[in-house]
Amino acid sequence: MLLEPLSIVYELYYKKSFHEPQQDPYLMCYHFGSIILCTYKPLETPHKVEHRKTTLQERINSYCTLIDQTTGKGETSPEQTQSASSYQNLLLGKYFSAIKTLLKQQSSLVYSDEGIRNFLYRTFLINPLIPKRIGGVRCDSIVPMPGVLNQKFIDTLRSSPYPITVSEFIPDLSLYRRFLQKTATFYESRFGANRLHGDGYFFQKTLEHFITFFFISQCQAEDIMDVGSAGHQYANVLRQSYPGKKVYVQDLCFPGGTKTLAEGFLQIGGSAASLPLDDASLDVVTFHCSIEHFEQDADVRCLQEIGRVLRPGGFAVIIPLHVNTEYTIAVNPVSGPFLDEKLIEEAILPELEEHDARIIYTDSMVSRFARKYSAETLISRLLSKLKGMRFELWTIEIPEEFCKEEILSDAYFNGTYRKYIPHDRRCFLKLIKQ
Repeated sequence: MLLEPLSIVYELYYKKSFHEPQQDPYLMCYHFGSIILCTYKPLETPHKVEHRKTTLQERINSYCTLIDQTTGKGETSPEQTQSASSYQNLLLGKYFSAIKTLLKQQSSLVYSDEGIRNFLYRTFLINPLIPKRIGGVRCDSIVPMPGVLNQKFIDTLRSSPYPITVSEFIPDLSLYRRFLQKTATFYESRFGANRLHGDGYFFQKTLEHFITFFFISQCQAEDIMDVGSAGHQYANVLRQSYPGKKVYVQDLCFPGGTKTLAEGFLQIGGSAASLPLDDASLDVVTFHCSIEHFEQDADVRCLQEIGRVLRPGGFAVIIPLHVNTEYTIAVNPVSGPFLDEKLIEEAILPELEEHDARIIYTDSMVSRFARKYSAETLISRLLSKLKGMRFELWTIEIPEEFCKEEILSDAYFNGTYRKYIPHDRRCFLKLIKQ
């Protein structure tokens, strides 16, 4: 059984004065600008773990002292000023502050470099810039993203005073396969020959697109908007199949205002809660893994705005609808409070104090914030505030043939996605303007 000590070596690193400890085969070094991130490789036996922990602690002290002297910050020895523990905390503060400064200057690295993220997850417990208590609640561990869709959730929605139906959506394998074959070139740049994530993310994402595409194919929509569209290929999928329709792409990260892109899309930047569109100007609005990341009350305000711009009979689809047995706010500790210390006060504490949300740290997402609705919260937070709308909750039920038959041949993605990879049971919410 492989065991791995949690102790890590940290501090500012300058190549001209500090030599890598390459002589130690158990030490791995990860370079990030002027920072060296060091950790020990997994070990084979418990007694070696204890031995290496001792060795590692000795190296921590010697490396930090050497670097402290190199950077001109070691004029006073720690023994003369404070305890070794306090001195180590001081060094850790300097170290993580330096990493934070570099990452804020190159924020895309948090999303693009898995090595940096994994290192910061590993060092989470000793990173003084990530709070381990939020509003008096302990948050001293990183856990998987929770999500439970059960019969109690469904029964609670059915018993609500708002117009909602619950149905099953069973995807047709032949239609899904045809959809993938027709749109494969759009997904090549994102998924390529290498599977992203071990949880079958390719199938999650393309199945979401297939479902909303299916609903659009069943209506006479002319004006369609995809919310949170940055980095996704859904708009291209629509343009290919429906060249005569007007497709809007919206995202908070787009420049403010509207702009017609070369591809023919109308790009809308800024908040989805304040759209530069006339009343009753859209037929369909899609949310693919987006609205759960809207902070504060932006989810409520956005859907109220969608109600304004939808034409009567038009609809919006939130897929997936992220749910859990209890109202949960998931926070990525790296892209969240580590890089933005205001996030806790502005977006997390209000959820805890006003809505009694469960707060967790997770590395299951790169985005800094995600919301998981309980049935009660979905009713009180959304359904009760969306006037003139009726609702359909659809549970996604994957038929057995998905797991038994070949999804895509070797002619697509070099055979990477031949076999379907199951994931947790999911649902989506359809909102229809009356």
